[in-house]
Amino acid sequence: MERLYTIFLKSAFCSLTFLFIVSSARAQNTAVADSLSNLISKAADDTNKLNLYNDLFFELRNNNPSHAVEIAEQHLKLAQTLQSQKGIANGYNNLGLGNFNLGNYDKALDYNLRALKIRETASNLIDLATSYNNLGLVYNRLKQYTLALQYHLKSLQIRTSLKDKKGISNSYNNIGLVYLALGDTTKALESHFKSFELKKELKDKKGMSQSLNNIGTVYIAKNQPDKALEYLFQSMSIKQEINDKNGMAASYNNIGDVYVKKAEFRHNNADYDNAIRFYTKSLDIGSAIKLKEIVKTNYEGLSQAYHKKGDDAKAYEFYQKFIALKDSMLNEDIAKNEAEMQTKYDTDKKQKEIELLNKDVLLQATKQKTTRNFIVSGIILALVIIGFLVNRFYVNRKANTILTQKNKLIDQSRTELRSQNDIIERKNKDITDSIDYAKDIQNLILPSDKEMLSYFPDSFICYLPKSIVSGDFYWLHQTENKTFIAAIDCTGHGVPGAMMSFLGHSIIENVVKNKKITQPALVLKELNNEVFATLSYKNENISSKYGMDISLAAIDTQAMQIHFAAAHNALYLLRDGNLHEYKGDRISIGAFAEEKGFTQQIIPYQKGDTIYLFTDGFPDQIGGTERRKFYYNPFKELIQKVSFQPMQQQNQMLKNALVDWRGKRDQTDDILIIGIKL
Repeated sequence: MERLYTIFLKSAFCSLTFLFIVSSARAQNTAVADSLSNLISKAADDTNKLNLYNDLFFELRNNNPSHAVEIAEQHLKLAQTLQSQKGIANGYNNLGLGNFNLGNYDKALDYNLRALKIRETASNLIDLATSYNNLGLVYNRLKQYTLALQYHLKSLQIRTSLKDKKGISNSYNNIGLVYLALGDTTKALESHFKSFELKKELKDKKGMSQSLNNIGTVYIAKNQPDKALEYLFQSMSIKQEINDKNGMAASYNNIGDVYVKKAEFRHNNADYDNAIRFYTKSLDIGSAIKLKEIVKTNYEGLSQAYHKKGDDAKAYEFYQKFIALKDSMLNEDIAKNEAEMQTKYDTDKKQKEIELLNKDVLLQATKQKTTRNFIVSGIILALVIIGFLVNRFYVNRKANTILTQKNKLIDQSRTELRSQNDIIERKNKDITDSIDYAKDIQNLILPSDKEMLSYFPDSFICYLPKSIVSGDFYWLHQTENKTFIAAIDCTGHGVPGAMMSFLGHSIIENVVKNKKITQPALVLKELNNEVFATLSYKNENISSKYGMDISLAAIDTQAMQIHFAAAHNALYLLRDGNLHEYKGDRISIGAFAEEKGFTQQIIPYQKGDTIYLFTDGFPDQIGGTERRKFYYNPFKELIQKVSFQPMQQQNQMLKNALVDWRGKRDQTDDILIIGIKL
């Protein structure tokens, strides 16, 4: 049942949301965006242009977030020129939203905090509630769930005072998502039902459908897939009522995905039949209204369902259709781009022909007029020519002098530019050399391979920093009767993460070696107190942004026990191919000041068991054809798959799986996995 829950959780967060973006909506949004861009280019009033920038941002936000960020930057620059505090706040707000959609959560947090600082001094409560809401969304993505909940509750309080039912409904929806992340499914359901009732009161059919979908997601987390399907079908019913063809096609596909996952663990062909039935319904609607993205996705789903059912002939048939449509859509995109380029070329060419024709007509008229007046104007023309030549002599002499001066200035500017480029190159080299040196220092605090193998002869460490230096680090220490091993993930990566790692290493060394604290739960408690005190010494809010997640195991080889405590991270124990998960507390080190404690677990182990400690870098890696996270459920399956191999081969298999999943995309975060065979 635990594996059923994890697979369905993956389905909920990925598959149930992806297919709502379809080609027809994208085309409509593009037309509106083009219209707004045209209005901006023609706008004479800067205040009107500011509003148009804002409208264009929200039109581009979901479909083209990179371009949306560029528009937000232009918006902010114009607002700063106009010294419009409201416009500046809106610019920061939009930059926060755009970077949130791009996954740049640190930048999103910074811009939203800037917007909040301005809005807290203004009197517009609606904008203030919006900033609180946006910060809640960012902190949720940063896994700072306590802060996320605080900001969403602040937003809810303002919206309640304003009797903004639509805003209240959205706040309850976001609060439900945070409670689900915290594992409190009871409060998550309560919040989503409140959101649903308000949307029902507002007669917001589309919103009701969304809430029912989220309620279904919570039931998946409660390990009640049949109950989840009940609410997914209710969501579908509303879409049928409002004749939301796009939504119906997407929901049928989602339900098909759920049945596939059920079939994988129940080994019931009836579930595969249900999946095929719903994929087919989605395909019929998608084909009828020409939603190529939906059609392509259903071809792929049908191919997989038939393959797992054992009907490889049908599976191959739909796979061929999937590949053909995928190639066709790619060719259409290429042809569209070529057509646009050809149209632009033809238009420019025609415009130049018109300009040349106008010049010929004007020249002909001038010649005729000159001929008619030749006798009368001959003498005057001669005098004008003589005067012109004299004038040109002086003008050219002056122009040559000015040109000589300009050439000197250009040469001087070029020299200065080369000098500045040299300075920049030297500074870049200095910075890179400094970071490389920091890497050498960071490597010194990490246990050596020789030290690791001396304590755990059959083990591996998969350590892959995103940048030169890393925010992840591992720690090893031995007392008389225990060997400590920890996987630690500091906020951020690169230089900021590395600075946090130095701080974390120094403090944990002091706690265990100098203060002689050896119970993992007490170590984490003392570590939290010292990190919080250090980070909040000069700024009481700084510790809410920076901290660390950790899994700490103290292995007692005499008692054959593992004493374990963790902040957010977990420990996996593999025995005879079966995975046992031991979760940590859902709080981060350095996130709170009060005397909270951590839970200590005592885990008996047997000879031949294998344990794995890790950070969130591998499960959070973006990749695959749908550009989504790897997630923890497939990560568990991967660990089970490689656990039968020798430890060093396991390490290589994990790295190969990461490369295959990531493809050509950049590494999302620092990655650390520790495997130890006991």
